[in-house]
Amino acid sequence: MDGKKIHPLILLNLLFNGIAMGILAHDMYSESKIGYSMTFIVLGILFLLFLTYGVVRNQRIIEANSSNR
Repeated sequence: MDGKKIHPLILLNLLFNGIAMGILAHDMYSESKIGYSMTFIVLGILFLLFLTYGVVRNQRIIEANSSNR
């Protein structure tokens, strides 16, 4: 794995986007727009999965760099 970490602001942006997609999904569901609601749920889950991947990747890179020194 190369040593390039994902910038923390990008990870923060993924968190905010995931939360926003969840809020939009709730709004669309309350307006009985199930198709839009499902789309926003999938996007929200996708953003949160990317966030999880980024955090785990950054931790592995930090651990690899600390063990190499």
